[in-house]
Amino acid sequence: MLRPPMRWIAAIAALAVAAAPAAAEVAGRVVGEDERPVAEARVELMAAAGGAGAVAWTDAAGAFAFPDAVPPAEVRVSHPGFLPARFAVEAGAGPLVLAARREVADAIEVSAELGRGIAVPPTLSIVTL
Repeated sequence: MLRPPMRWIAAIAALAVAAAPAAAEVAGRVVGEDERPVAEARVELMAAAGGAGAVAWTDAAGAFAFPDAVPPAEVRVSHPGFLPARFAVEAGAGPLVLAARREVADAIEVSAELGRGIAVPPTLSIVTL
């Protein structure tokens, strides 16, 4: 049986390591529109190349970190009371500040019954866009 020279094996291993994408930390903070931290937000990291994602939760300062991320990637943020958001992350990005937008109702309906001699419209609708 022929065995390849050890230097070939070393060269092939070095090429495989060089071709692998470099891991980097993706970290930052999630803040609201008022720039206050959003604690306990779910932050999901999805690699652009596919594969398994990772999940982190923000702390009281709104901070999160993925120490072994491989950019480019997408970060998804969700929290009750805020709209879900997606952000692209490129290699070499510094600490991220992700602004979450509050979820607001499209329509508010206020209704009241007539009574006690007070004339009140039976239904009042306010629609905001």
